[in-house]
Parts: sequence; C-alpha cells; structure tokens
Amino acid sequence: MRIKNILNYKPADFSLVINIMATNKNYRKIPKMVKFYADLGIKEINIGHVLPLNKKIVRSKEIVAKMSEVAPFLIDCHKKYGQEIRFLFVEYPACVFPEEYRQLSFPCLEENPQKKRIAFCRKCPYRDKCFGINKDYLNLYGEKEFKI
Repeated sequence: MRIKNILNYKPADFSLVINIMATNKNYRKIPKMVKFYADLGIKEINIGHVLPLNKKIVRSKEIVAKMSEVAPFLIDCHKKYGQEIRFLFVEYPACVFPEEYRQLSFPCLEENPQKKRIAFCRKCPYRDKCFGINKDYLNLYGEKEFKI
C-alpha cells in the first residue's frame, strides 16, 4: 500500500496530509474514512466542504451537502481521533457548529467575492477570521442553519 510506504519511509519532519471533500453522497461515511486513515497512522486530515459552482439548485443539491448535516459527523471524528489527528474543517464557518466546537472551523481566510456576510455576522466573535458564506450555498439552502 503506497500510503503505508510513504509513512514508513518518510523523513521525520515530513507530514502527509489527507484531504477529504464532504459531499451529499459521502458525508455519512466520513467517520469510516477517518478511521481508515487513523489506522494507517495519518496525523493530519483536512475535510473540505464541496460548494456549489452555479445556481442550478436541483443538480447542486445532489452533490452539495448541508453544512449543518455534515457538522455532527465532523464533531464525531474530532471526538474519536482529535488526540491523534490534527483536523482542519475547511470552508465550514464557526456558526455551523455548536458553540463548544466552533474552534474546529476553518473558513477560507481570504476575502472572496463569492462570499456574503449574513445579518448576524456583525455580532459574530469570528468575524475577523471569516468572510461569510458562499452566496450560491446561501441560494441553495438559505441562512437558517447558521447560528451564533
């Protein structure tokens, strides 16, 4: 297995990071994927959220998962493997997690014209780290899942 070989023969200062993209078709399986990589000895996993690329709602909903539905699976992974694996939950704003897990959020750290701040963003303690939510995502699912 190539991943095992990389881990066995890598220099001590070399880190192998696994990237998993959460979609509507795979997010329920993410804990199994993480377990697989944890069992191999992976120490860093980025789990990114697939975002819509256009306004075609029917097709996008087949692929793009609701962040609030994915978040419990991410929290579960962190609870089980957070001591041994460093996670980044990429493109998930803090407001999609319960308060005690908001530190898991890793929104894109750059301004992006595809992002929009919603009304409560002005009061959010993470407003300096987050530039809002993808506009096409908001068109797809709305704002109700985001809370501070």
